[in-house]
Amino acid sequence: MRRLVGGSVDRRIRATILGKRHLHGSARLPRHVASKGGQQLVAEPSVWWVNDFLSPEECELLIEEATPVLARSEVFCSRTATYVQDTVRTSHSAVIDRSNAQWLVDRASTLLGTPRENAETPQVARYLHGQEYQ
Repeated sequence: MRRLVGGSVDRRIRATILGKRHLHGSARLPRHVASKGGQQLVAEPSVWWVNDFLSPEECELLIEEATPVLARSEVFCSRTATYVQDTVRTSHSAVIDRSNAQWLVDRASTLLGTPRENAETPQVARYLHGQEYQ
């Protein structure tokens, strides 16, 4: 099992595109992201790294919008069909109002070659030193 552990803030601007093949249903997605400069880090689940996806100013804008509404991250509990706090995820998260981040949805949709209507609501996750998602 891979563990993602928070540490020092990495100010180099990169974006990670996460997704499983059955979720996006497109065998062309890896080729499309690779053609835009993406590098696949892990095959299953499919994890991609894209350099310079966001500028430092855009990152600061997202951080400023998210900071006042950060709350303890939750995970989906299939037994109760609800989202709950759990020790497997100790970060904080915030949903970004889509109307304030349509530019981000548009950019991600262009990168992925998918309709923007298929995009999820943008979120910011904050991992401090020692926080993790197991």
